[in-house]
Amino acid sequence: MSGMVGKKEYSIAPEAKANLTAAEEQKFQQEVKSSDWYKEYKQNYGEDPDLNSKDYNYRAAWKAGVKPERYAPDDNKYHWPSETPKGESLKALNHPTGWMEDYMQLTGKDPHEGKGMTEGQAKKMKQFLIQRYGKGK
Repeated sequence: MSGMVGKKEYSIAPEAKANLTAAEEQKFQQEVKSSDWYKEYKQNYGEDPDLNSKDYNYRAAWKAGVKPERYAPDDNKYHWPSETPKGESLKALNHPTGWMEDYMQLTGKDPHEGKGMTEGQAKKMKQFLIQRYGKGK
């Protein structure tokens, strides 16, 4: 959930990409499947996480050195960050919590903190949500 909070001009991050070699793929599988996040996920949901998810790029995260972190607002469960250290998005544009990164970038606050936005921030957030998800119906 971390990101580059407080950027002067925020825009939706470019999507992170990762093409792993066969050796990297093997190391990725081994490291991720032996991680505490993987074990916790399997225990909580009764199944293995989908490492080929279209919503989150686990391979790009791993290759960028990104690791899951405990996230207090979700019962201190492990969560993967939204961006790489270079500011590339690890979440697909339609990721269910993609809007949270926009919120944090714009306000400098986690949306779970319960603090509101200014009117100007709310207008910008609306623009970002339309850009990310479309105008809706």
